[in-house]
Amino acid sequence: MKMNLTLNGLAFSILALASTAAWADAVTNTDSAALTFTINSISNSDGNSNDLADLSISASFQQPTDSSDYYAASTGSGSYQLSNPNTSIPALTGNVFSNTMNASAQGVAANDTADTVTTGNYVMTFNNAGSVNSYTVDLSLSYLLSAVSSGLNASSSIVLNYGYTGINYSGSTGSPFSGYDYVASGTYSGYSLDSENQPGSTELIFTLSPGERETFNATAVITTDLQMAQAASVPLPASIWLFGCALAGMAGNASRRKVR
Repeated sequence: MKMNLTLNGLAFSILALASTAAWADAVTNTDSAALTFTINSISNSDGNSNDLADLSISASFQQPTDSSDYYAASTGSGSYQLSNPNTSIPALTGNVFSNTMNASAQGVAANDTADTVTTGNYVMTFNNAGSVNSYTVDLSLSYLLSAVSSGLNASSSIVLNYGYTGINYSGSTGSPFSGYDYVASGTYSGYSLDSENQPGSTELIFTLSPGERETFNATAVITTDLQMAQAASVPLPASIWLFGCALAGMAGNASRRKVR
């Protein structure tokens, strides 16, 4: 009797497997834009580099607070999560301001979708409130853009633009403090595939005259597009069917012998 139950159970399992559709794996996006502003040096025109009394420096990271804000939207039945508390620093502590913008999306149920766009704005401002001295600042920006997609129908991109509002600058490498970079994962429409992790940096030296103010902006835009595909049936080899039928036959013979 035990042998008969075992064969019947095994045969049933194999035949059930042969008629079952394969499930699709979850599709996900995990994206981040890490930016760091570093003040390499500050000098005062009076020769006293320690006298920074008239210079104020502030830095912040801000993102849209709701879907009605500029360049922020999210639609679809999949989940979408931002983990980016707004960061505001009235006065810079030390010589570095660093922050990472994070976004992730996931689809797990059949036909889940997630189409999202969100921005993060990094700002660094220098203000010379004095009436006599000028300040010369050596500033650099480094960043790491990371876009990772998992699943057949998942893709994303991160676009970074950075620039300044003032005109009194000299790029240390001969180029202005403005630029553009991006990274894309999956098969994102409109972008050729880039490496999934894209580092970069730029540097400039600028002078703040008395009463002058300079603001530097770096804006990261993360776009996500994922589609959880409907599960598709997967045909199994004919040998599986034959093996299952053979086991079912063996179970039947064993049952008939038991009756005799």
